[in-house]
Amino acid sequence: MLLTMFQNYSKLFPKQVWLTSEDTGAYGLDLPPTILENGKKVKTTIVTLLEALLPLIPQDIENNGRKSGMLRLGMTNPPYMARHAKKIGEILGHPNVFEFLHVPVQSGCDDVLVGGKKEGEFVSEPANNLAKNNSGEGANTNPLLSTSLADKGMNREYTAQVFTRMCETLLKIRPRITLATDIICGFPGEKDSSHEKTLALIKKFRFPIVNISQFYPRPGTMAAGKEFQKRRIPTNVVKKRSSEVTKTFLDYQTNNWLLDPLPLESIKEESQTAGNNTDDTNSVHGEESVSAAVSPSESMSSLQSTCHSLSTVTKQEENNKTNSDSSNTTLISQSDILLDPNTGVSSLKNLPPLRRVWFSDTEINSKKKIQQTIGHTKQHIKIVVPRDDSLLGCCYPVRILEVTKWHAVGEVVKME
Repeated sequence: MLLTMFQNYSKLFPKQVWLTSEDTGAYGLDLPPTILENGKKVKTTIVTLLEALLPLIPQDIENNGRKSGMLRLGMTNPPYMARHAKKIGEILGHPNVFEFLHVPVQSGCDDVLVGGKKEGEFVSEPANNLAKNNSGEGANTNPLLSTSLADKGMNREYTAQVFTRMCETLLKIRPRITLATDIICGFPGEKDSSHEKTLALIKKFRFPIVNISQFYPRPGTMAAGKEFQKRRIPTNVVKKRSSEVTKTFLDYQTNNWLLDPLPLESIKEESQTAGNNTDDTNSVHGEESVSAAVSPSESMSSLQSTCHSLSTVTKQEENNKTNSDSSNTTLISQSDILLDPNTGVSSLKNLPPLRRVWFSDTEINSKKKIQQTIGHTKQHIKIVVPRDDSLLGCCYPVRILEVTKWHAVGEVVKME
């Protein structure tokens, strides 16, 4: 049914599809096995679903992928996604999939996450999978859990170790992935040492997005019961811990790499892969891919092809452009290109790098009198440019001018 829906949407040529649910990683737990083309039966999982959906994502080969579709995964809890970390990391490398994953951890301490659960008391088995296996493909040994039966935890089905292994696996495969997570401060029974472990987890992975909240006993949940009420933490302590988590998050910057030099071959490779469907998810795709060094003559040939590719996009849009300001874009000629004679790598001379950006929204701030067009990089980092409605639903190279904690500012680049 989901595949049929996706096929129908593809006929409408959507620009983005967000695959989301309460726990995306749990997909398939209640479904029968998937039958492959060769007749083999395999467990139905989020991986088998994505592998079936990828070939259906709309392509735009004629326009170098300018209007190809993009897929984004929704929120998932650690235990189910953890067992598929390696495969998911590879799938996120597909040119039509955003390198983004939202996995709430809530706490960096097992006493808070699982409390007094004994070994083997998890309701389901996924939490055991990453205990001793760096590949992310599942070990059968349970992680070491807290044995203090007096403690009460969040009753989660994973430990901090499981979450850590999952993040390490994903980052090893996709170093620039945007990993978003959630933190709950001041859960009943949370000790100072528990709080410090949460801070350490944030410092270790430097999550680009952290949603921070203070504990509130939701009616009808175990955490609202009498036993937990006895262990409630004073409000002033909860606020202090929340402030410390916020400060830890604000103390680092994750978007500076957008200003790093990017060889133009990378943009050419992105244009090619964005317009060609491939099942080779092990290959490197996206903005972080850098082609191997070639001879200067080969590099110049590649560069000229890149310029032609980008200028073709420009000409196709020029006649239809109705709501744009010429000052919002920059024309670049081949004289702006710097060629390294030793490595054959070409880049923009004395200019910030270009990044491919998929534009999807308009942001209007009446008070500040600001109108912006919003897009996202393949890592789903927010990019803002002056408003230009003709960009919506399209992918264009953008020169990054400034980065902030929350987004980057750029301008659309068009080749002469």
